[in-house]
Amino acid sequence: MKKKICLLSYDLRSGGAERVISQWSDLLKEDFEVYMTTFQNQVMYPYSGRYVCLNVDDDYSTPIHKVLNVIRRARALRKFVKSENIDIVLSFCNECNLANTISLHGAKKICSIRSASDLDTNFFVKYVIKSKQNDIIIQTEALKLQMLESYGSKLSNKLFVYGNPFNVDKIREMAKGSVPDSLKDVLENNRCLINVGSFKVAKNHANLLKSFELVAKEVDNAVLILVGANIGLGNQIMEMAQKSAYSDRIIFAGETKNPFALESRSAMFVFPSLAEGIPNALAEAMIVGLPVVSANCPTGPAELLSKTPFEINYNDSGYCESDYGILVKPFSAPSEPDYKDINEENNRFATPIIRALQDKNFYNTLVEKSKLGAERFDIEKYREGLVYIINHISYGK
Repeated sequence: MKKKICLLSYDLRSGGAERVISQWSDLLKEDFEVYMTTFQNQVMYPYSGRYVCLNVDDDYSTPIHKVLNVIRRARALRKFVKSENIDIVLSFCNECNLANTISLHGAKKICSIRSASDLDTNFFVKYVIKSKQNDIIIQTEALKLQMLESYGSKLSNKLFVYGNPFNVDKIREMAKGSVPDSLKDVLENNRCLINVGSFKVAKNHANLLKSFELVAKEVDNAVLILVGANIGLGNQIMEMAQKSAYSDRIIFAGETKNPFALESRSAMFVFPSLAEGIPNALAEAMIVGLPVVSANCPTGPAELLSKTPFEINYNDSGYCESDYGILVKPFSAPSEPDYKDINEENNRFATPIIRALQDKNFYNTLVEKSKLGAERFDIEKYREGLVYIINHISYGK
């Protein structure tokens, strides 16, 4: 008889973590009875198994209400686990990890911390990490080292490193799909730089716009396409783009279930993030065949783009021609959404992009590097490893 596993996410609307947990539901369905569970009934990503929404209404009006949100989530989770005799609860990201940790249910507790930005200094995140009830799945070796430095070597027995799944065949098939009519001419007649990601502070869109200002000045047919739902800082970034000297060359494509069709017709993937786990969008761009330029932010990009992620050597311009793409020295901080202070960090990120768009040989080298890096992804081996880790954590198998 299959064990029952609850995969717990706040919602399935958008975001890299939400996409991964939806993929995990499909990968685990052969070995577990899967319950894809959310607190909010917002679903964009496909999933496998039985979908359950716990319908917990949140109120963020005061600090007390924020605490009550956590309690309500924990109680709803406990009631659900008991009613369905769930064996394992595997939660994603801070809100769900905290609910899983404090909920008085009897299932095995596994928390997944997705990026360095999740390692907040507040008490609740520390409680999740230090709780003796939890085992923790993280995405990168760099993140593991960071956690061991912060919380001590005793934590090593409960940390399990496992990255993200990538269905290479499916992504490449989707890349052949159609694109909106409004973008066909733009994609066919320009050198399009594309970024896929939600408009959160960590995605660093303001610095990307500043760097694009420098690129557009040097490359007449350079266009920037931003793909993602208009949430978070979306309106601020749009207002900033309208003030650009090249505003007609900045396109907000909105939310889409198939960014790969846009990517396959673009010239380059650009990724300025301040913090990541294993960035889905970066790996997926490599699978599509796009050359990539990424900030070497804490955890993620270096492990995707280099064979030696802890030994990145930058040239005098501040970037590294790594094994599978370009790694640029990380941005030091997010930027205000204006063009007042385009600085050396923006120039540093723009430099390899300009070079690639102007130097055909350099560009072609980056294309081949990206394709080579994508050869490392195998979905069946990934599935087997994921099942092994969950069984090992839960039952010592």
